[in-house]
Amino acid sequence: MPFPTTAVLAAVYVLRNLESLGGDLAAIGIPLLVEEAPLFSDSPKALQKILERHCCKALYFNREYEFNEAARDERSLRRSGPGSSLSTDLPGPCD
Repeated sequence: MPFPTTAVLAAVYVLRNLESLGGDLAAIGIPLLVEEAPLFSDSPKALQKILERHCCKALYFNREYEFNEAARDERSLRRSGPGSSLSTDLPGPCD
């Protein structure tokens, strides 16, 4: 049996942590939202849909992540409009 690849191990790690986070959030009455995007490049659009659907006023990012994720988040902010930042109000239809 071959050893699992780093990508597989990373995916297992993320899924286990999401499962744990989901349980912790459920204990205080907060649902964990999981949105899937067909391609990595589709994730900014999927994130924007979540923000709009739930009338989010703020969005916070993990600042320790890979370059692809940082570039994705920057694209999301650019789509949010001028003045948006990682932890301030986001414009949207729910204002």
